[in-house]
Amino acid sequence: MKRAFTRPSLPPVACLRLLAFWIFAAAWPAFSTAQNLQVSLPEYAICLGSSDTLMPQVSGGTPPYNYAWSPAAGLSCADCENPFASPSSTTAYSLTVTDQAGGEAVASTIVQVDALPPTILNVAICEGDCFLFTTVELCTPGTYEYFLTTVDGCDSLVILNLSVTPGVSVSLMVSDTAVCIGGSVTLTATPSGNIAGCNYLWQSRIAPSNWNDISSATGPVYTQHFGISQASDPPPTFEYRVIITCPGGVCNTDTSNVVSVTRHNYPLESISPKNNVVCIDDPVVLTARLSGGAGECLWQWSISPDFDGPFTDIPGATDSIYEPPTNAIGAMYYLARIDCSGSGCGMNPFPRPAIPARVAVVEQAPSISIAPADSALFFGDSITLTSAVAHGGDSC
Repeated sequence: MKRAFTRPSLPPVACLRLLAFWIFAAAWPAFSTAQNLQVSLPEYAICLGSSDTLMPQVSGGTPPYNYAWSPAAGLSCADCENPFASPSSTTAYSLTVTDQAGGEAVASTIVQVDALPPTILNVAICEGDCFLFTTVELCTPGTYEYFLTTVDGCDSLVILNLSVTPGVSVSLMVSDTAVCIGGSVTLTATPSGNIAGCNYLWQSRIAPSNWNDISSATGPVYTQHFGISQASDPPPTFEYRVIITCPGGVCNTDTSNVVSVTRHNYPLESISPKNNVVCIDDPVVLTARLSGGAGECLWQWSISPDFDGPFTDIPGATDSIYEPPTNAIGAMYYLARIDCSGSGCGMNPFPRPAIPARVAVVEQAPSISIAPADSALFFGDSITLTSAVAHGGDSC
């Protein structure tokens, strides 16, 4: 006889427990591989007045995430993922991230603000000087502010206190800028400021050569003599300056302006034409020419009946061209003397008497005849020719 098998029945509570076990067993791999919620933040450094974006690194948990930044000061938003941070000073920020499963992670960071303190420069310059700051030339005392950029890209405030220290100065004047060989000029240095006990160093040169010290000049006034020397063409130009050095202080020395003196050749005059024979009342023109000399030059014509003088000045004859009178028969001699205002230019350091021009006035133009006028000679013979001057008087 067969026996019937009957499945045992479970109470309702047991069935529910068994069902929960089967569901948990089926989901176990997923629970075992899920990661915990994590967040990290790097540190930041910004310049004062600038900003940077905060970039948290979030992993694990169940997205989407929620963000909460603290403190909110200096941030563009306190509940976003990537706020802009621009605090006025170095600040520590904390970030709390939560996920949909209720997980929570916290990270913190520091935003360092590079606020460079002002750089203060105290600069003293001598009166008349300037200070070059970056690309700006400053010559007036006062306080100046500039923003400079450091190697980190930050602006740095530089405060420049510029002061001007009174010092010494010297200017140079010369009595004449053009002289002749044998002349001289006086150079006068005029110092100002605290000039007690100052030393003077005089220098000269023919540009563009180097400056040479004048050892014999030690005071504020120097006289330069241009001795007798060979004439040169073109005339040389000498430059002069003086350097003063006074006791004490940082602004105790100064170099004067440069003055120039041109040394000209001595003045020489010549007259043309030299020998003139004219009829009575016919005109004759004498022209004087000058070489050398300096300054304003004035002519003076003089007259003498003798070649060797003495000569007497002719009133009013002060031009380079002179027309002597020809209303009287006879011969006279004329000289033109030049006098230039440049130092040493009114005399000839190489005395050479000027050659006067001769003007002979005759009643009629002279003529000459030769006798005999026509002669025939044999080879080897000789003849005497005689010349005779008619008119012209004793001047011929």
